[in-house]
Order: sequence, then structure tokens, then C-alpha cells
Amino acid sequence: MILRSIATGLVFALLVQGQAAKVPPASKNVVPKAPKSPKNPPFKGPQTVDKLSRLSPEERQKALAQLPPQRRQSIEKRLQDFDKMSPAQQARVRERLDKLNALTPERRAEVRRSVQTVAALPQERKQQLNREVRKLAAMEPAARERYTASQGFRDKYSESDRHVLADLVEVAPTPPGK
Repeated sequence: MILRSIATGLVFALLVQGQAAKVPPASKNVVPKAPKSPKNPPFKGPQTVDKLSRLSPEERQKALAQLPPQRRQSIEKRLQDFDKMSPAQQARVRERLDKLNALTPERRAEVRRSVQTVAALPQERKQQLNREVRKLAAMEPAARERYTASQGFRDKYSESDRHVLADLVEVAPTPPGK
């Protein structure tokens, strides 16, 4: 259950970040079109769901009404999912978002790619990596560094796995009681 919560939370936190992962590849002959929404659309950016979840129902509806239908529908679905979470789960999602938003845009993109990599893995492998993320997140930084530098850790995980684990630990919520 905890494993599913961590995996779901990481994926949700990145979904809350917006549709950045769906950006089409750049083309030399394509000129990007300007959005048809207002010049300064409300709540554009990485904490859309968090910001909207803190508004009154009336303010939320007013803000959502200014969005294009597809974007509005997507955000409403994420808001519903967020509202169904317990306060503790919501706090963990917000903590992950805060950590993610503290990163540079390039680093955020790397973390997103790592989350997508894990999401594409078979369930058993996802569980193994998520257990390791929890274990690493619970460690003090010096202990984590020693452990990840150990031969046992290096033998157990490929270089790619180690990179993914480092990315996920960077945005993992602080374990309870720490």
C-alpha cells in the first residue's frame, strides 16, 4: 500500500506539473502557434492543482472557466483525484511538488524522464525500485552516499537504475518521523 502510494504520488506530482512530457519534438519548419487563451491565463505552471485546490469552489470555477475545454477537463480530473486524497497524502504531494519546483527546469525534466522510465517498467521491477527509493530517502545524506557508493549497491543496480533512483530520491517526501 505504501509502495503504491509513493509510486502514485510521484506520478501524480509530475502530472500536476502539467503536460510538459507531451511536448512534441521541435521541427525547423514549424512555427509554434500562440495559445488562444487569455494573455495571462490563471494558474499556468507547475502547481496548478495545488493552487486551485486552495480556492473556494466559486473562485475555482471562475478560474477554470477561463481555460480551454481540454485543459479544464484535465485539471478538473486531477483536482478530483487530489480532493479524494487524505490530508496526509495531499501534504506528501505538495512536498514533492515543492521539491520538484526547487529544481532547475533541466533537472525537473531529468526527474520527469526517470518517473516515466519507472512507470514503463513491469510491476515487480517498479516495486523493487520504489522500495529502494523509500530506503534511500529514509537515510541521512552521508549514509546514503556511502551506501550508493558500495560495491553491493553497484552490483545490484545498473548505472541507469542508479541514476533513476537518485532522481526519485531527490523529490521523495521526507519519511514520517524524520
